[in-house]
Amino acid sequence: MSADRTHAPDVTVGQPTATPAGPLPSVPGYQLIRELSSGGIGSVYEAKQEGLGRTVALKLVRGNDSKALTRLHAHADSVASVCHPNVVQIYDYAEHEGQAVLTLEFVPGGTLVERLQDIGRMTGRPAASLVAGIARGLAACHAQQLVHGELKPGNILLDESGEPKIGDVGFARCVQGTDGYVMGQPVYVAPELVSGATRFVGPGVDVWSLGVILYECITGRRPFQSDNSGALIQAICHATPERPTQIVPELPRDLEHVCLKCLAKNPSHRYHSATEVADDLNRFLAGEAVHARVPVPAERLVRWARRNKLVASVAAGTLILTLAGFVGSVFMWQRTEKQLLEADAARLTAELQAEETTKLSTQAERTRSVEQKRAEAAVASQEQADRTVLEFAGNTADLIGLLFAQNPQLPPDADTKQLLDSVDLCRRVAASKLVTPQLRVRFSTAFVQVGEILEHKGELAEASELYREALALVRPIAAANPTERTSVSQLSSALAHQAAILKQLGQPADAVPLVLEALKLDQLGMLSAEGEERRFWKGNLSQRWETLAGVYRAMGKRADSKMALDEAKGFAQDAYQLRLVAGEFALLAASVPSPPSAEEAKEKEQYLTDAIETLRAAVIGGWRFPTARNARPSQIDNADFRPFKDHPEVKKLLAEAAKK
Repeated sequence: MSADRTHAPDVTVGQPTATPAGPLPSVPGYQLIRELSSGGIGSVYEAKQEGLGRTVALKLVRGNDSKALTRLHAHADSVASVCHPNVVQIYDYAEHEGQAVLTLEFVPGGTLVERLQDIGRMTGRPAASLVAGIARGLAACHAQQLVHGELKPGNILLDESGEPKIGDVGFARCVQGTDGYVMGQPVYVAPELVSGATRFVGPGVDVWSLGVILYECITGRRPFQSDNSGALIQAICHATPERPTQIVPELPRDLEHVCLKCLAKNPSHRYHSATEVADDLNRFLAGEAVHARVPVPAERLVRWARRNKLVASVAAGTLILTLAGFVGSVFMWQRTEKQLLEADAARLTAELQAEETTKLSTQAERTRSVEQKRAEAAVASQEQADRTVLEFAGNTADLIGLLFAQNPQLPPDADTKQLLDSVDLCRRVAASKLVTPQLRVRFSTAFVQVGEILEHKGELAEASELYREALALVRPIAAANPTERTSVSQLSSALAHQAAILKQLGQPADAVPLVLEALKLDQLGMLSAEGEERRFWKGNLSQRWETLAGVYRAMGKRADSKMALDEAKGFAQDAYQLRLVAGEFALLAASVPSPPSAEEAKEKEQYLTDAIETLRAAVIGGWRFPTARNARPSQIDNADFRPFKDHPEVKKLLAEAAKK
C-alpha cells in the first residue's frame, strides 16, 4: 500500500470533476451530460435515462476479464437488494463494449469530503446525527451479508437535506477480485487489516471506519496522520489517538466515548455492529446516557487511588468497617430468625405432647413456659437486631449530611461509589415497616444532599431520581402533621430541587406545579410562625420564588419571571439570597432576544437595572467573592453576569466583592 494511495481520488456518485476535453462516451438508452468522477476502476457520469426521463448517475466499470464482470454483476444484485434511505440505490445493471454499466441513484449534494472542506468541522449534535444515518445504512448492508470495507468521506454522499447516503459498497474489491486486501485509503482502514493480522473483512472493519469519520467530523482532522505510509500504518496499529475533547474542549464527553469505542484496536472491544453505533448515537441525541464508557468506572477508581494513596487508604478502611458492621448485622438478623423458627418448632412439639397425655400436663406446662421464654428472648433479639440496622442506617444518613456540610461540590473526578452504596442501604431500610417518621425525614434529607452532589457533577437523571424518592419518603409524613417544621420544610426543599432539575432537563412546564406547591407550604409555615421561625420561612420563600423565576424564564415568560424575582427579593434574608436574585435578574436580561425591538430594549434595560441594584444590596450586605461553600456553579465564577461583564457598574461591584 503506497503513500500516495492515501490521497487517491474516490470514484463516487455525485462528486463533480472537471469536464474532460474529449467527447463523452455513448451508452444506449442514456444521454450523458457530464463526467462526475473518475478513478482506477472506472468513471461516473450524470445522465438522463431515456424513456423514463429521470436523472441518474451512470457508472462505467472497466472489468479485467469476463470473470470480473460476472463477479460485479452478482455483487450489484446483492447491493440492489439493500433498500435503505442511507444507501445509494442501484436501479439497473448492463454491459456495453466490455464495460459494466451501473445505473445508480443521482445524489446532487456532493460528498462529505466537500462538506468538511467547506466548514472545517461539525458540532456535536449535527455530527452525531450524520454518522447515525451512515451507521443505519451500514446496518442495512450488513443485514444482507455485505461489508463495505472501504468506507470514507469520499463515498459518503449528501442529498439536498444533508442526509447521508453510502456509495461504492465493496465494488473496488469485487472488481479486483480481492477478499481481504482493502483498496481504500489506509487512514480509514482497521488496524487488523493494515497490519496483515487477518484478511477477513467483517462488520468490525466498517465500525472502525465509522469511528474515523466521526473523529474527523467533530475535530476537523483525522486521528492518525502521516506523509509516510509506513509511519501511518504503525500509528494506526499501535498509537493512541488524541482524545477529541483535548482538541475541542466543549465537545460532549458521551460523544467522545462513542467515537473512541469505535476506534478500539481490538475488534472485540468495539461495538459489535453498526446498529449498536446508531443506537448509542440516538441515545446521545435524545439526551440519554450512552452505553460506551471509556474508561470504565473501575479503571477510574484505580487511577484515583494511585494518585491519592492516603485518602484511598482511609476511604477503604472506612468502607471495610462499614461493610463489616452491615454484614454482622445481617448475620445477627439471620441467626435470630433461625432461633425464632427453632422456638416455634419446639413450642409446637410441646403442645402436641400436652394433647397426647394428661398425666404429664404439669411437666408439659412447665416445658411450654420455658419455650415461651426462649421465644420471647428470640423475638427480643430480633427486635434488637432490627433496631441496630435502623440505627446504622440513620447514622449513615447523618454521615452523608456531614460530608455534604463539609464539601457539597465534589470535584468532577471524585469517586461517589461509597455515597451511592450508603444511599442504597438507606433505600432498603426505608422500605421496612419499623422505620420511624423521623428516620424517613432524615433519609429524605440525605437523598436530596446526594442528589445535589450528582447535579453538580452533571448527572441530572440520577439526581432527579433521588429527588423523586426523597419526595415519596417525606410527603406522607408532612401531610400527617402539616405544622411540623422539619418534615414540611424538607418536603418544600425536595419539591424545589426536583423542579430545578426538570428545568435543566428541558421540562419547565412540568416544574411549575412543584414550585407552586413548595411556595404554598412555605407560606403556610410563615403565617403560623413567629420570631426566628418566621425569618426561616421567609428565607425559604425567597429561594422558592427565585426557583420559580428561573422556570418561567426557561418557558419564555419574562413578565412572570420578573414578578417572581420581585417577590424573592422582598423575602430575602441575607446577602447570599440577594446575590442569587441579582444573578437571576441578569440571566433574565440576557434572555431578551437580540437584536431587541425598542420595547424589548427598554425591558432588558429594566432587568439589568434590577440586577445591578440587587447586586449592590448584596455587596453592601456582606456578600463576598468567591462566594459561600454551597453556591451554585454560576455564582462561583459569576457566569450569570458574564453577558454584562464589561458594564462599568457590574465590574465595579464584582471588584468590590472580590477585595473583601
